[in-house]
Amino acid sequence: MQETIITLLVENHSAIPKMKSEHGLALWIETQGLKILFDTGASSMILDNAKVLEIPLEEADYIVLSHGHYDHTGGLESVLGINQRAFIVLHPDALLSRYSCHPGKPVKSIGMPESLKLKLQQFPQKQIIWSSGPVSLSEDVQVTGPISRLTTYEDVGGPFFLDAQGTQPDLLPDDQALWIRTSEGLIVCGGCAHSGIVNILRQSLQQSGEKSLLAVIGGFHLVHASPKRMISTLEALQTFSPSGLFPCHCTGLPAVESLKLTFKEKLIPVRGGMVLRF
Repeated sequence: MQETIITLLVENHSAIPKMKSEHGLALWIETQGLKILFDTGASSMILDNAKVLEIPLEEADYIVLSHGHYDHTGGLESVLGINQRAFIVLHPDALLSRYSCHPGKPVKSIGMPESLKLKLQQFPQKQIIWSSGPVSLSEDVQVTGPISRLTTYEDVGGPFFLDAQGTQPDLLPDDQALWIRTSEGLIVCGGCAHSGIVNILRQSLQQSGEKSLLAVIGGFHLVHASPKRMISTLEALQTFSPSGLFPCHCTGLPAVESLKLTFKEKLIPVRGGMVLRF
């Protein structure tokens, strides 16, 4: 199989002085003749970083949204300004209004920007793929669709609600991942893992039929994980025997340190501008 190249286009921190960083995530994936933009960061910053890294966003074949939070969708409107040819893969619930209601803090709207929702209404509908189930981009590349919540210790990772009053919990049913089958095992890319990183890996391996896990890349959303959840997560991750873990964005420094203690050199923290080759 051909080499798979994944570039950290937007991340909370940058590894390159000229690159900008923000609370967000975007991966540029080149694999098996496809160019895929996985998430778009929080703003038009993605365009600036693409220029620095010489990433041809206008050539993206697919744009996949892991879920409907602003820090993963906010850059899409700018990307569509230069790319009208791509197919956009997202779950219908990615369009829901969403709020973060932290006790003692102002309520914050964290959903997809309203201007982007309007843009998507005007976008050619034949190029929008609603991922209510798995979506195959090629024989060896697939978007998982909704993730089955099978673990008892994983949750969405924060006080997320569908209303500003905080009365309707948001279970983030739109959360999804993307997997790539390679000759050395499966690569799994996630956004924030609101459905649980263990649930995501179980479903990706099941869908692909693969036994070997080559790499896990993305936000693990363990920033607010309890000690009990961390222990259960670490134990479960060990059963997958991943060759490499590449946590970023919302994983949380304490969680990264715990993962490092468990997985040693297999744990590689990533920053914007890094290029991963498999």
